[in-house]
Amino acid sequence: GKVIVDSFYADCKQINKESSATLSVTDLSKIDKFIEAFNAYSKDIYELTESGADFSGVARKINESDNFGGNTKSAGYTNMVDIGGIIGAGSEISSNADAALKALEDSVIYKKNGKNHSGASGLSVYYPLCVSGSQELGLFKDIALSPYYLGLVDKVAYGAVNGGIEDYDNTGILGMFSNDWSGDNYTESDSGMLEYIMEVTSNWDFADDYAPGSSSANITFDVEPGFDEDGFYSFTLSQDCVDDVDHIEGGVYLYSEEDLFAIELGSSGEVYGNFDTGEFIDGFGRFWFSLPDGQFLAAYLQENCDGYDIYTSPILLNGEETNLRFAYYYDDHSGDPGEVEIIDVWDGIDENGCAARSGRELEKGDIITPRYYLCVLDPDSDVEDMFFEGDEYKYSSKTKIAFTELDDGDYLYCFYICDIFGNYETTDYVKFTIDGDDISYDMY
Repeated sequence: GKVIVDSFYADCKQINKESSATLSVTDLSKIDKFIEAFNAYSKDIYELTESGADFSGVARKINESDNFGGNTKSAGYTNMVDIGGIIGAGSEISSNADAALKALEDSVIYKKNGKNHSGASGLSVYYPLCVSGSQELGLFKDIALSPYYLGLVDKVAYGAVNGGIEDYDNTGILGMFSNDWSGDNYTESDSGMLEYIMEVTSNWDFADDYAPGSSSANITFDVEPGFDEDGFYSFTLSQDCVDDVDHIEGGVYLYSEEDLFAIELGSSGEVYGNFDTGEFIDGFGRFWFSLPDGQFLAAYLQENCDGYDIYTSPILLNGEETNLRFAYYYDDHSGDPGEVEIIDVWDGIDENGCAARSGRELEKGDIITPRYYLCVLDPDSDVEDMFFEGDEYKYSSKTKIAFTELDDGDYLYCFYICDIFGNYETTDYVKFTIDGDDISYDMY
């Protein structure tokens, strides 16, 4: 097993793909003890239903944990999260967290991680970062080995569909937990656990007609989004919703006032604020990612790493839909500040929710065509929102992505206020116009 892992990593290194590589050797004879320990930890977290603040803090940390397979708007979602991250998220809440982490470390007897996943534990598990209907929930219930973790997943999915867990009732589900966790009984097909899984199947249809959207019932304001006295776009969350907020991004759009549409350029993490006070303010610096021919790329944050971020950008490569992945270095920890390094081309998530196993190198002569999401702003228009393509660009070994100032023109900006259940609230647009060194702002 060690030879397999080492040789895999060595091959990744030869093609400059070791940064995102992960592979581990798991001793399955130790998995039973880990499952028992993980179930005890999951029970502690599941029972936080009556303590919304504590549950929200854990959910926020899980969302920040290492995850795999894209999990962005452009690439799609596998909803696979590092188990060590899930356990660590509740380490201050659960007295069983340390035992679960120790059992996990005992089970994963060897691993190799690239720098993009330096803290990965060696095992990942389904967690609904973004719920998409009932199908994936139904698939997971057939393979979940911890009923309390299955209950946690159910709770998070319920929160996504119903705008929170205030009305979530766990008494019926807790009453079904009649598992005998002694010996190996929980692995047998006629165990209480598997009977429980079959019993709750009919309760997992609440997400049948649900799709993640841009409206979160959890988000309310003490001060509505608008310009403050210093001219900054800002807002103050109401204290009763702060616990349900996971993170906040800025949405940037190229705007055509004449045609009443906006082209989404992506999301920016340049938002500053304080979760204690609920006050947040725009910090967007008018810079964006572009190809050498001047075409801006739609860019979506995939991973926060140490000193740099990884983005995905939807493109056509030689006429086929895929994603361009690149790293943006924002300090001098690795590479020069402001440098953008192309990583690879990655196909993202297929219709069955499976992530492409690896990316591929761009080759000289490849044709890159940027793809953008067009938002129609005219409520009376017959045209629907859609993707469209930019101009073709021929790749060469000298091709570099730049992080450069936006061109003169009109743009829109908004806040994406993302809650812990995978929904987000989009605030009103602010219009800003760039004219040379001058930037003027106005409400849209």
